[in-house]
Amino acid sequence: NEKYKIPPSLTSSKCPYRSEVALAVRLALRAGSNMIHHIENKGTDLEHSEEELGISTKSNDADFATAIDVENERLIMDEIKSQFPAHAIIGEESVGTGTVPPLTHDPTWICDPIDGTTNFAAGMPLTCVSIAFCVN
Repeated sequence: NEKYKIPPSLTSSKCPYRSEVALAVRLALRAGSNMIHHIENKGTDLEHSEEELGISTKSNDADFATAIDVENERLIMDEIKSQFPAHAIIGEESVGTGTVPPLTHDPTWICDPIDGTTNFAAGMPLTCVSIAFCVN
């Protein structure tokens, strides 16, 4: 699909982070595909029950994660670790309500596996997978 193409400036040999950009886009699309069934079937007979969606609260009832949040973060983190084992990763679900690790001079990935979990759980497609790559 043409609208999902990576801009040429980020894939050219002149871009020092083209491998990281390509990986981030591939992972966002893969994680996004994990969200489609729930969003497309909310309000139908095929909808996941709240139990099947695996909702767990973090700091309060408004701060929660679904099983798909956790699955997406595992998918993203595992692949980043496989491709770039020396890079640091900060994931929203793995940090939870704990202290966010400080950014260092190490290349660091930051991911929110379902940015807009409340919208996602409600079946609203106003949500996305956020993956950032930070370098000093």
